Amino acid sequence: MPSTRYITVILPLKLEWEPVYATDDPSVDVGSRVSLRFGAGTYVGVVSSVRADALIDPSKVRPILAVETGRSRSGGPFPIITSAPSAKCTRRPIRP
Repeated sequence: MPSTRYITVILPLKLEWEPVYATDDPSVDVGSRVSLRFGAGTYVGVVSSVRADALIDPSKVRPILAVETGRSRSGGPFPIITSAPSAKCTRRPIRP
């Protein structure tokens, strides 16, 4: 029987925190794309961490809807994300 794992997800929203979701799918790992509900919308996010504990009340954690394994909207394969951005990455001002 698969055990529940808890994941934090990066969403295409301006958030200063990463929401926690639950999954029983053993294929979900850091870098996986998952479909989920957030607020009133459905989004595809990228898994940033996988944990055995929820860090919050497990009764408030929602399950993911699906693991995205298909192709991107442009028709090409999803790129593979293997690690976090380098600490050397910095924002530079955009000059007109």
